[in-house]
Amino acid sequence: MSDMELTEAEKAFDAFVASRRKQGRVTYGQGLDHRDARWDWSRMVLEEMVDACQYLVAENLRLRDALEAALELHKGDPEWSAGTTGGKSMQIARVGAWELTVVNEDWFWSWRVGFPGRPALVQDTADTAHGAKALALRFILQRIEAANEPK
Repeated sequence: MSDMELTEAEKAFDAFVASRRKQGRVTYGQGLDHRDARWDWSRMVLEEMVDACQYLVAENLRLRDALEAALELHKGDPEWSAGTTGGKSMQIARVGAWELTVVNEDWFWSWRVGFPGRPALVQDTADTAHGAKALALRFILQRIEAANEPK
């Protein structure tokens, strides 16, 4: 490894791996030994991947439920922070990792959905700020639903 400082994500990953190793030693009474013939490592990987897919679906459903609950609580409108950019009014909201931006462009509202610091996944225009927000939130819900559909 170079002299570069580890990122927060790398440190978190390393800590997670260390905790899993420790848990494995507690559970099995030893560390991972490739010579241990009691285990079919390929099958174990397959089982773990199936479990991981189930966990991802469960998390997507939890995010969808949380978003729907937030929309219901806020009557379809999460908390938006307002400001100006280039003389135009702008409103930004975060829903989980998603970032929704709505900008007043004189006679119409533009909206974009994506992740902070990345290009928009989708963007379009609407006649009203409320309409732009509703379209952006609908897009997020559709993406979450699509992630949970059986292939």
